[in-house]
Amino acid sequence: MSELHLPLLYSRKLWEFAYLFQALYEQDKLTPGKRGVGFGCSEEPIASYLASRGVSAVVTDLPAEDMRSQGWAATAQYAASLQQAYKPDLVSNDQFNNLVTHRHIDMAQLPADLTGFDFCWSICALEHLGTIAQGLDFIKMR
Repeated sequence: MSELHLPLLYSRKLWEFAYLFQALYEQDKLTPGKRGVGFGCSEEPIASYLASRGVSAVVTDLPAEDMRSQGWAATAQYAASLQQAYKPDLVSNDQFNNLVTHRHIDMAQLPADLTGFDFCWSICALEHLGTIAQGLDFIKMR
């Protein structure tokens, strides 16, 4: 948590951040030139941390016109723009903007051009697909 500049709290989401970064570290994915895509990213610090390590990332969230996004926006769990995913205490704005992009997508309907990544992640978003079967379908898509 110290690398993310976050307090050590007993929180499922923070545990998932730590687990993700440990898995990426063990698979040598936290090195410059690697590319990742995140699903349902909200305002999490993952993309900023990846950019600080020289890793490119595409962060995604639902289109703003999707009614489901309105409830998440009210609780800071939705990123309508790239800047909402930026954490200035982790990476410079220039480096972030050079390495991170933002796309609006629905996880249930992934665009065909969303390919060529070294890894993907999703923190606290899979369960919002609706059912276990829909979650498994999403995992099988990529």
